[in-house]
Amino acid sequence: MIVRIVKMQVNESNKVLFKQTLKDYQPLLKKQKGCMQIDMLNDKKIKDIYYSYTIWDNEENLKKYKNSDFYKELSSKVLPLCEKEPQAWTVDEAFEKP
Repeated sequence: MIVRIVKMQVNESNKVLFKQTLKDYQPLLKKQKGCMQIDMLNDKKIKDIYYSYTIWDNEENLKKYKNSDFYKELSSKVLPLCEKEPQAWTVDEAFEKP
């Protein structure tokens, strides 16, 4: 299992469009091969910071997604709404669950 966390800072003037775009694309992202879960989170203190938190079954399917036309399309819609270049981390669980 692979976890992908993306931090995005959104201009105040773009928040409504940003949230609607991600809401529209979220069901399509869930249908991508290997995507097990997606959550969109908003920072509690800094309200223009958002995180996408996705869980993938393996790194191969995450790589396929990142190279897909769907990813390019989604990025072309979301990136212009961000104030800064998004930051992304791909991580493994540190401990096995009992």
